[in-house]
Amino acid sequence: MFVILALGLFACESKSSSENKDVSTNEKSTMQDIPYEEAKNYFVKNTYENENLVTLKLTTSDEFNRIFGMATTMSERPTPLDFSKEYVLAIIAPVNNKSVSISINNLQVEDKSLVLKYAINEGEEQSSKMHPASLIVVGNQYSGTVLFEQED
Repeated sequence: MFVILALGLFACESKSSSENKDVSTNEKSTMQDIPYEEAKNYFVKNTYENENLVTLKLTTSDEFNRIFGMATTMSERPTPLDFSKEYVLAIIAPVNNKSVSISINNLQVEDKSLVLKYAINEGEEQSSKMHPASLIVVGNQYSGTVLFEQED
């Protein structure tokens, strides 16, 4: 009888810890990481002007090509883009004479919105001006409102 009682208690404990795992799994699902690819070898066209930081969701090649050009070299080609299957999230800093890098920290789903967290690192002055930008490519299956959050 003691063995049956012990097995019954063990079964209850196992079920209880299983329920805790389900709860923690559900909590994590509210902040799901979204896969993305960095779009390389593109530049901001000199016809595009912005005085402040700009964040964009670009869903067509016409929108994209109005702002960005391809920087093809002998060894590297621009990341291929297929707007029928994906879209581009862009962060564009204003033209300046400082060394500026924009780094993407993560892209997640939070409460039915996509949240792109990024950081901007400003370096020393340079002798030339640049138009810093960072681009990522996201699959169309991850659609919705995009919130851009700058982190320190």
